Amino acid sequence: MKKHIKKIHTKIEDIIIYVIIPSAGFGRRMKSYGCKSLLNIKNEKLIDIQINLINKNLPNNEIILITGFDTERLMNNSPNNIIKIENEKYYENNVVRSIDIGLRATKDNDHILIVFGDILFNEFVLENINFSESSIIISNHMSDNEVGCNINEKGYLEYMMFDLPNKWGHIVYLTAKELLLFKKLTWNKQSDKKFCFEIINEIINQGGKFKCLVNKNIKIMDIDTSKDLQKAQEFI
Repeated sequence: MKKHIKKIHTKIEDIIIYVIIPSAGFGRRMKSYGCKSLLNIKNEKLIDIQINLINKNLPNNEIILITGFDTERLMNNSPNNIIKIENEKYYENNVVRSIDIGLRATKDNDHILIVFGDILFNEFVLENINFSESSIIISNHMSDNEVGCNINEKGYLEYMMFDLPNKWGHIVYLTAKELLLFKKLTWNKQSDKKFCFEIINEIINQGGKFKCLVNKNIKIMDIDTSKDLQKAQEFI
């Protein structure tokens, strides 16, 4: 006789969520603008927009900002009540190294949210996360050249790669098995030059599962060019 086990949904107010914001890369197409986290969008810095939304929707959080390019300006022009760590060799590595640095400051917390420092998003993103299972956010407002996702019939991620639809919004929530595997893979020095989606694919290959969160109200855009910056002014 099968036992019916009721799935328990983790309540957001009952947990502390560590939010890692990797913002070390210089972004070759936007380098002349300085650090992308400090881009001005409707007279507000991108990093402030992100942090305000995080604080509004995740009441118990610890934010870890990873700097690199333009580090002094970002350190001095971001909120003082967050953790700030410099990826001093950002020019030699990739975003996985920045995430790795952030993970080492999370005090073995079981709930990690990674939000890339170059994205603009609305509050529906954080409202749709189920903190009981690892997940990624899908947004087709992202650029066509960004990484897409193959999603199975149950709504879970099968793999990620370029030239696929269902664009990944550069936000991933990690808990349980997936978080343990993510730490194991990123703490390997051979992963320093990898992209985040490559690590996610490796986790799936090792039996991890990511729910793909799709909602018509979710809006996320990446800011990679000066044209993107213009679009961002009317995005939210």
